Amino acid sequence: KWYMTIASLSLSMPTGVVAPTMIIGGLIGRVFGHLLPAIVVSTLFGVSPDSPNYEEEYGAFLARFAIIGAGCFCASVCRAFAMAITVFEVLALPNAVLPLCSSTIVAIYVANQVEMPFFDKNLAGRGLGGIPALTYTDHA
Repeated sequence: KWYMTIASLSLSMPTGVVAPTMIIGGLIGRVFGHLLPAIVVSTLFGVSPDSPNYEEEYGAFLARFAIIGAGCFCASVCRAFAMAITVFEVLALPNAVLPLCSSTIVAIYVANQVEMPFFDKNLAGRGLGGIPALTYTDHA
């Protein structure tokens, strides 16, 4: 799976971007949830470790990080807020709307400061005009 993800993202044509970036974003989100300090987890989580279904609730808590990470990473690579809307529509988690939307907006802003969008970079790499020529250069 890793080899196919790398191959699909490094091809010179913009195919197979959404699913690999969702997978990578989900992994990043889940790892971020695992790396949170215990004091932050206890503040955000709100369930004591003595609770009978603590492990199940903690797994759902980490799954929310993976969902938000998947939506944010995919939206920041594609520069499309619609990815966050798609994640919300597919999963229908009403409590995740605010974290998903706000983190997606921040991810898109940070990605715009770092690099061109994936599809625009692909066009610019081929020497084609279009949106990259209009948005990232002084001449169109």
